[in-house]
Amino acid sequence: MTEEEKAKAGLGIGIIIFAAILMLMIRSQPNSKASNESALAIQTEETAEEIKEAEISSSNFDDIKVTADFQDFYYDRGKQKVVIWIKNESSQVFSGKIYVRIVDDFDISYGRDIIYPENLTPGKSAWTIVWTKPGGQILNYEVEGNFEDEFNWQ
Repeated sequence: MTEEEKAKAGLGIGIIIFAAILMLMIRSQPNSKASNESALAIQTEETAEEIKEAEISSSNFDDIKVTADFQDFYYDRGKQKVVIWIKNESSQVFSGKIYVRIVDDFDISYGRDIIYPENLTPGKSAWTIVWTKPGGQILNYEVEGNFEDEFNWQ
């Protein structure tokens, strides 16, 4: 075999090897349509799970009851004592924040506070005292936090 024939044969083998490697690379890549469909299925499952969790959370927040006991007790700076009661009527342990605002009939603010209940078990209540300017008689509140099935010992 001449040098020219050897070069052609080597080139032919090189092309065959390159084609084989290229075919392996193409076959090893996932089908983009199937890949997109599986990614969409995963995303849809995650989205459905997030929506379900959001629905559970919002319904659980309705189970956190907050009430106020406006007392006729004032301390030396003229602040009125308001006892805030928090009751967990859900079936899970609640930890989070409760934003409270004391207002009058015209929505004028007389005081506000943030309460941080931790590990409030189902059916249990907790209380705290908020000192406000006299005159407020309506409690507005907003609840945010987490619900867990078990007591968290942190």
